[in-house]
Amino acid sequence: MKLLKENEVEAKHESIIMPFLSTQMARGIWQLSDGVEIVYYSAFHPHPRGVVVFSSGRSECAIKYAELAHDFYVNGYSVFIHDHRGQGESSRLTDNPHHGYVDSFSDYADDFEIIIDYVLQPLLVQNGQCELPRYLLSHSMGGAIAALVLFRRQSYFSKAVFSSPMFGIAPPVPIWMAKTLLSVNLFFTKLSGKKASYFVGESNYQAFPFHKNRLTHSEIRYHLFKTAYSENPNVQLGGVTSWWVVQALSALQYIHDNADQITIPCLVLKSGGDLIVSNDAIDDVHQKLADSRLVTVDGAMHELFFESDAMREQCLNSIEAFMLA
Repeated sequence: MKLLKENEVEAKHESIIMPFLSTQMARGIWQLSDGVEIVYYSAFHPHPRGVVVFSSGRSECAIKYAELAHDFYVNGYSVFIHDHRGQGESSRLTDNPHHGYVDSFSDYADDFEIIIDYVLQPLLVQNGQCELPRYLLSHSMGGAIAALVLFRRQSYFSKAVFSSPMFGIAPPVPIWMAKTLLSVNLFFTKLSGKKASYFVGESNYQAFPFHKNRLTHSEIRYHLFKTAYSENPNVQLGGVTSWWVVQALSALQYIHDNADQITIPCLVLKSGGDLIVSNDAIDDVHQKLADSRLVTVDGAMHELFFESDAMREQCLNSIEAFMLA
């Protein structure tokens, strides 16, 4: 793929990348039956080779992925991304807009199906791109959501790509302790009458300096997406609530139990130095998928799409080779 280098990204961020998001990608809003508004962005290439449908990770949004959307577009792909409920520009779900919360992970998949049927498919019809291959690209929590969507609608997609997928969480404490803390936290949350409260150690959004980050080796890309969040405080999201953790664990168990039902070709990208999700869990799901290829990006941290050039290029070139094979 033709990709920008880190120094080019920094130089062209304000002149090319962000204007691509704001002027070439159409922004829309779809209101769901429960009143939640889902914000989406799309850009349809005049001579496309395929359509990339992206499922972002926890606390992420389209604004963060301007460079990636631009990358795929200039390489000949139409692109579509929506912000999951409870994050990004979409509606928040508790009285604290920083809460990482969802009633059920199935809500994410329900939303995705509705967006496919009532937003994406009509746009494809409108742009004459219904017959193109559709690639489901996902990252982290978006990978778990993508798997849940594929259980229902895999025939809609030609292939699927999972980048550092959240098939298991890397907890900061032993799992038995985490479950105990969850039970205690949920008890006191219910007692207080609140809808949700942060899991132990979680808090409102914080912009950590680069030297404390566990996401990427690229200081330039880290700085750019953190700047985007500081300039758009409405997309900032804090840590996870205890109920989110409960629902995540339930969804992950379901994915592990049913992964063999996903039969379309899949590419699983694993970050060799991931400190956010469980690589053992990724290996387990990869082995259960009916048709899966595994690529490990040695030394990479969790955010493959924001890594330093060599690792990011390995990731994206592997994706394009897989899509075109």
